[in-house]
Amino acid sequence: MATITANIEINSDIMGSMPVAISEKATLTKAGSNTGLAETTGLARAKFETTTATDLITYANVVGITNGNACKVYIKNTSSDTSQYVQISIGNTGGTPIEVGRLYGGAGGNGDWMFFPWIGGTNEDIVVDPSTTDPVVLEYMIFFE
Repeated sequence: MATITANIEINSDIMGSMPVAISEKATLTKAGSNTGLAETTGLARAKFETTTATDLITYANVVGITNGNACKVYIKNTSSDTSQYVQISIGNTGGTPIEVGRLYGGAGGNGDWMFFPWIGGTNEDIVVDPSTTDPVVLEYMIFFE
C-alpha cells in the first residue's frame, strides 16, 4: 500500500529575538483510521483566461470520491506575475462559494500554494476566480481514499 507523507517547514526572523521554526509532518490516512490514502487524481494543470468564477474541481467529476472521504487537495499558482492572484472558494458557481483564500503568483513561477483537507460532496466544488483575463495556470492534485 502507498504511503503519502506531507511535510511543511516554516522558518522566519519576523519576531526579532525569537525566531520562528515550525516543522510538521503528517501521514495522510483514511477518515477515522491509520490506513493510508491510496488514490490520487495525478498532478494536473488548468489554464484560466477569465475573471468569471469557474469550477477547478467538480466533486461529481472526480471518479472514486464519495461524500465523507478524507481528501487532501494541493493547488499552486504557477504565474510569475506577483500581481496576479486566484481566489479559491468552496461551493459551486451556481450559488455563493465561500472564499478560502487567494493564491498570488511569484517570481520564477514560485507562486503561492495551498494544501488542505476537503470532504467533497454535493455543492462542495473547488471554485477559482482569477483577478485578471491574462493567462494564469494552476497546478493541482487530490489525494483520496
